[in-house]
Amino acid sequence: MSKYDDDDFDDDEPLKSPVVRHVVRDLKTALKMKRVSAKAKLNEAKQAERRRRMELRAEIKKMKLMHSYQMSAVEKARAHVAQAGPFYLLLIVSGFVIALTTNAIPDKAVSTCATVITLVITGLMANLRSIITGNGHAEENDQEKK
Repeated sequence: MSKYDDDDFDDDEPLKSPVVRHVVRDLKTALKMKRVSAKAKLNEAKQAERRRRMELRAEIKKMKLMHSYQMSAVEKARAHVAQAGPFYLLLIVSGFVIALTTNAIPDKAVSTCATVITLVITGLMANLRSIITGNGHAEENDQEKK
């Protein structure tokens, strides 16, 4: 006869290690032991989750790095214009409006500044439109045919 009964082994584990049981004489100590074991399980789960998140972040960084090496200079420039283009438009227009309200531009030069800003904005918008539609070289080919 062995010193362990069948109830002393954990059924979930294939190696059948003995279950450690503590004899507790009062309810307060039993609850404290339950809380400690629950905290230990919770900490294990949190640690596993942190480890998994770190692995996923590393995988995402690795994928971004590989993607950045595969992009050509033209693709990088298009991505930059697509991301920063609206900010540039906002900056140009708001700067012009602020310059008009503070009278930083002389009255004789307002029309010239407005024309130059219109040309710059038109060019930026054309670049953004070509990036969005995906036919950036098609407009250049149409102009060469005419």
